[in-house]
Amino acid sequence: MAVQFEHFNVPGAQVVHSNSFPYGLQVKIEEGKPHTPSLEASVKAVKALSESGRFSELLQKHGAVVLKGIGHPSADSYAKVINALETARGSRPFIQIGLAGKRNIVAENIWTANEGPQDRRFYQHNEYSRYTRFPANIHFYCEKKALEGGETPIAHSALVYEKLENSIPELVQEIQKRGLAMKMLFRAPGKEGTGNEFNWAGEFSFGQEFLPTDDQATKKAKVEKQVRKLTDDFHWTEDDSIEITQHIPGIRRAPASGHPVWFNGLVGRFGITRDIGALDPPYIGRDGMTYLPCEYGDGTPIPHEHLEKLEEIIDKLEINLSLDEGDILLVDNFQVSHGRKPWKGERRILVNLTTTAKEGQIGAPSNTADKQVFHTDAGDIISLICLQPAAEGGESKIASSWFNDPQKPYTKRPILYHQPATDSAPERVLIQYARRYFTGFLAQPRSKNIPPITEAQAEALDALHFLAEKHSATLNFQKGDVQYINNLSILHARNGFRDEKGKERHLLRLWLRDPEYAWETPEPLRPRWNNVYENVNVEEQVFPVEPRIRKT
Repeated sequence: MAVQFEHFNVPGAQVVHSNSFPYGLQVKIEEGKPHTPSLEASVKAVKALSESGRFSELLQKHGAVVLKGIGHPSADSYAKVINALETARGSRPFIQIGLAGKRNIVAENIWTANEGPQDRRFYQHNEYSRYTRFPANIHFYCEKKALEGGETPIAHSALVYEKLENSIPELVQEIQKRGLAMKMLFRAPGKEGTGNEFNWAGEFSFGQEFLPTDDQATKKAKVEKQVRKLTDDFHWTEDDSIEITQHIPGIRRAPASGHPVWFNGLVGRFGITRDIGALDPPYIGRDGMTYLPCEYGDGTPIPHEHLEKLEEIIDKLEINLSLDEGDILLVDNFQVSHGRKPWKGERRILVNLTTTAKEGQIGAPSNTADKQVFHTDAGDIISLICLQPAAEGGESKIASSWFNDPQKPYTKRPILYHQPATDSAPERVLIQYARRYFTGFLAQPRSKNIPPITEAQAEALDALHFLAEKHSATLNFQKGDVQYINNLSILHARNGFRDEKGKERHLLRLWLRDPEYAWETPEPLRPRWNNVYENVNVEEQVFPVEPRIRKT
């Protein structure tokens, strides 16, 4: 008999944006009698439902789905079910880098959940949200239910953002303005603390490429290679620990809905740091591990009263899910955060992490509803006309690249071009800059051909970004508005946005050049300019009447 599924009401479920959270789906009960199908039948049914697009639809709409009735609780059973589900909807395994905890692989693409001490609470966080590289989904599976406690609490990140915007607006505004600096210290092997110990040599931390014959210098070089996939802001300490800082926005927009979401591990880090007694310098907890404080992106401390209020608000929004053996909790990591409650007895929760970004799919920030940081395009003049604003957000931002003191001596850098004054033109400084070339974005990762940037260069990129933010002007485009900016001296950016049916953000862009009044194009930029302006015919100019997301 083919396996069928039916909806059920999850105890404690909430309503978020008119949708139940989480959504409950169970093997259909026939004639009032619970039925546990064979593993093969379950795999077949889950695969078919996933191929139909149903699971993707449910996750996008509800954020989380509790799947019950599959039965056969074991790591191998879970692997067969979840791999069939995710493969059928085009996902691929998320490759872990920078794991700060104990997690072991037990089956294909299946790991144990964090194996930290069972008396320790883990507070709400989105998986790997302290980095710029994170999974799209994290799915939980109960292989062994605890005798007491051990719930998996979840919270809807869009609801968290909305509550915080009203309750702690100053915290939200500061994070939107300055971002977050998430700091982490990875100890050297043999110098860990007790309990949730980890070090930089871990297989899923930074020791992915270690060989038994590697000496210490070789290992550290390989660690740096992995760290640079996450951030260039790191340094080694005197005891061979490595301290890394990841600069993240802290607030993002869910790709499916466009809603702003609270996407970080701020309360998770604060809660465990306080519980372990490491809030004050030297930030070493009772377990001997170092818990560096999280800060605003510019290094400013975040007031503890804000963090305590943050924890209080998120605690009230949690839904404590008590998973039975064989239950699967599917989670959209963008929309939903998770935690862990202490427990007694034996408990075993397994996890699967996947990403939905594929090579060749949308990768550039301009092709998404996400925020764009300050940058320049190719060409002299950038012109935009607004045919339709978004339902929310999407404001255009501009900033002069001449926000430095003109009286100070000019320092030449690769992204800057100095043009001395002539009889017909004043002295000028031209800029061509795009941060994403150095950091990468989604399916357009940082090129392996680019040499690693130094810490000083990373600081320079941050300085340029935050100065542009500080001195920027925000333009709220309305239908019919037209913008012209000098691309050689003005940086531009865009806030994230959310579309609705009938309110899809739709702008047309032109790269213009006036040969009579154009600034002289620096020699290194001429090949790029030629790609834009040389031999362009009418057929190659595109003016889409209907809004669409570009693929290239």
